[in-house]
Amino acid sequence: MDLYNFYRRPPNFNRLEEVSEVAGAAMLVKRELILNIGPLDEYSFLYWEDTEFCWRSILSGYKVVYDYDAVVYHHLGGTSGINPRWIYEKKKNELYTYIKLLDVKYGIYFSSISVLKGVGLMLLHPKYSKHIIKAFVDTIKNRHHIIQKRYEFKKFKIFEDKELAKLIRNTWKLRKRDEKYWNKGV
Repeated sequence: MDLYNFYRRPPNFNRLEEVSEVAGAAMLVKRELILNIGPLDEYSFLYWEDTEFCWRSILSGYKVVYDYDAVVYHHLGGTSGINPRWIYEKKKNELYTYIKLLDVKYGIYFSSISVLKGVGLMLLHPKYSKHIIKAFVDTIKNRHHIIQKRYEFKKFKIFEDKELAKLIRNTWKLRKRDEKYWNKGV
């Protein structure tokens, strides 16, 4: 592990990039932020909790920044992997995040894509169907809790969803750029 994931910043990359989310295993968060918007949401116990926290931060007026000079050692797959329970958690928490944080227009847009991806996964891997359907059903069952969280968050929200959507697209572009660079075997 000491050498496996260690790499230096690629040439001509900015040291710092504003992004839509960072991995929770590598977050450094100011105490002020937690006091202002609260900690990680306990509803998203695994998967999407870091994305939800980052998006909530951004929509509350803070910035999320990726530092290419930071070195973090994280052994992947220690608690997850391909597991029906984690497939359920990912889908449930993804839908929760969209509905909780985004206005109706963007919430419906992103939730629709999530549902389509879930249906596609069920078609490709039928063994996960009941877990994906359970995530859909539990999201509907928990709608009152999600709507309550949505209203609680609205008092902090000052950033526009349109701007967050641009930042999400930019983060996807940065990931593709990074993957191209690292896949060259540098």
